Amino acid sequence: MKKVWNEKFVEYMDFIINHPNYKGLPISKKEDGSYTWVAPAKSEIGKKRMKWAKDKMKEFNISESDNKPYAKLMFEIHPTKKRSVKFAEKVCIYTIYT
Repeated sequence: MKKVWNEKFVEYMDFIINHPNYKGLPISKKEDGSYTWVAPAKSEIGKKRMKWAKDKMKEFNISESDNKPYAKLMFEIHPTKKRSVKFAEKVCIYTIYT
C-alpha cells in the first residue's frame, strides 16, 4: 500500500526545496514526480546531503561536537520554524532540544 502525503506537506516540501536557504541541497524526484524526501545517510544522496549540511554548519559556526548539530543547523536555516506533518492536517512548531 502506497502512503499518500497530505496536500499541506506536499506544499511544504515545494516551499522548502525552492527556498534560497536550501540552495544546493541534494534532492531527487521519483518516477511519479514526488520528491525523495528522506534519504538514508549511507545512500549516495544521503552522503551528498551530509556534505551539504557540514558545509552549511561551517557557514553558521556550528560544530559537529555541539549537542544535536544537524538539528541546530536545520532550525537555524528554516525560514518559518514551522513544518507540516506528512500524514496529518496540522502544522507543528519546530523545537530544538538542548
